[in-house]
Amino acid sequence: MASAAGKWNGKADCMHFFQTLFIKRPDITFVLTRTNSGIYPHWNSAFETGSWTEAWTEKDGQAKIVGQYFVLWQYDNLGWRMRTAVFAPLDCLGDSKFCH
Repeated sequence: MASAAGKWNGKADCMHFFQTLFIKRPDITFVLTRTNSGIYPHWNSAFETGSWTEAWTEKDGQAKIVGQYFVLWQYDNLGWRMRTAVFAPLDCLGDSKFCH
């Protein structure tokens, strides 16, 4: 998984990132809205793209990141698994210094 904030490799690393994020920002909302997807069955792969929003309260006000995301999925004997996720921020809204 990668974003402007960093990159994380593997399930354990990604889970730790989100656990830390939810502790740091207990009122966070993290919303993915899929706008496009497709499957290539010959390679057991699929993609998903869409918009992403992440909003929370800082000590000095609200912060909201808006952007686009891309996910590459791969099918194996365990089912569909996320191989890569990229989150590209396009704007930061709100009155918190985090956005300025």
